[in-house]
Amino acid sequence: MAKKEMQKKELNRQIGAALFSDTERMEMWFVEHWKSVVAVAVIVLVAGTATFGFWKYREYQYESAVDALRNAATVEALEQTLALYADCDAAVAARFRLANLLLQKKDYKNAAAQFQMIAKDPAASPDLAENARLMQIGSTELAGDLKLAAKEYAALGNDARISPARRAEADHAACRLLLDFGDVKAAEAILSKERLVGGSMMLAYWNGQLDALSLSIKNGDFKKAAQK
Repeated sequence: MAKKEMQKKELNRQIGAALFSDTERMEMWFVEHWKSVVAVAVIVLVAGTATFGFWKYREYQYESAVDALRNAATVEALEQTLALYADCDAAVAARFRLANLLLQKKDYKNAAAQFQMIAKDPAASPDLAENARLMQIGSTELAGDLKLAAKEYAALGNDARISPARRAEADHAACRLLLDFGDVKAAEAILSKERLVGGSMMLAYWNGQLDALSLSIKNGDFKKAAQK
């Protein structure tokens, strides 16, 4: 008898379930599980709020760093802000300003160090990195280390990764220093290289300067100067 009663209840349950609409089933499920639904909703809301707050804070930090780097106008201010925000993408331009300020103050050694950092910084554009590398060597020259500068100019002139105009400029600077040392042979070795080709006016200018040096050597101008 009990078994038949159980079978009857199960049959009634199945018939009732079949008669429910999808909406009614949803409502019944929600009634049974509303606590879990509310808990999940709260967790999602808190996580979303926390994520939004985190990104807003990061945005505020970034804007603060950019403002500080752009507004720094002295060597001391730039050094302090770069120490705090070295990873900010605005740091490259700030470091370039610092290097130029150091040049103006005739602090050539530290200027060279700053230009070197820019040249090695992945955030620097290729053009800025090239310019910084050339200015680093120029700062080394101004600091009085002429032999090292000549060596670095020559290395830059042979670097195929560098734009032709800057390579030609570096070759000319290396020859200029070598000829000042009286090392005509080393200068001739650089000048004997094939001229780089390209469409820029700067390249044409420096190639012309290299040709002028070659002509001066052939005329014996630098041998006479070395003899004196």
